[in-house]
Amino acid sequence: MDAVIRIAAIGLVSYLAAVLLKRAGREDIGAMVTIAGLAAAMLTVIGMLSELLTSVRAVFGGYWQ
Repeated sequence: MDAVIRIAAIGLVSYLAAVLLKRAGREDIGAMVTIAGLAAAMLTVIGMLSELLTSVRAVFGGYWQ
């Protein structure tokens, strides 16, 4: 649940930053902030998948040898 909140916070912060930059006339920087937010969220998801696969290997480790 902590990761879901973290991803939601990343999305909210990047959205607010993009909106503020758009109002300031810096749409190009706003797009970069959005892409950076997407990359940060994807890194969080990749970390979660890594933990999941480690847990699956620990449970079923004897079957894969």
